[in-house]
Amino acid sequence: AQNRTQSQIQNGYLKVATPVNSFYETAYGAMLLYLPIAPVQADLQQQVYLALGTAALISGFGLLLSIELAKRLSHPIEQLRTAALAVASGNLDVVVEPSTTDEVGELAVAFNQTTQKLKASLSLLENRVEVNSKALEQSEAHKQAILAAIPDLMFQLSADGTFLGYVNQSQVAAL
Repeated sequence: AQNRTQSQIQNGYLKVATPVNSFYETAYGAMLLYLPIAPVQADLQQQVYLALGTAALISGFGLLLSIELAKRLSHPIEQLRTAALAVASGNLDVVVEPSTTDEVGELAVAFNQTTQKLKASLSLLENRVEVNSKALEQSEAHKQAILAAIPDLMFQLSADGTFLGYVNQSQVAAL
């Protein structure tokens, strides 16, 4: 007499045999059960289909959610990219409205500050160029006036200081 449960599938039934023991492990007999497996298989198949459908539904929802999240994350970055290309082409009046308070929003604020500083620096440089150009024109006019007034007093010296002669009117214009 074996003292363990045995089971097997036979002709569409699950056959289970187990000994019936007392508290002191004395065998009184055996119990034999025949259970049809078709209802269990149908229930199991239904549970598998339900699990697959639920997984597909959750996956689809997750995919849609991730697409929406990707759009929300990439939109501010695309705005910054477009603005950077506009600045690179010379448009310093571009302003990016920060749409978030995270790192991308901070980057938009920093971009706007940088663009404003760049615009101010460019304006300052343009003013300096204009002032220096006017000063250069005045200096050139002053030099020409001096040269025109004293052509007879101009002379040439060599590198060692030897007198080479006076400069004539046609040579003054070349200076």
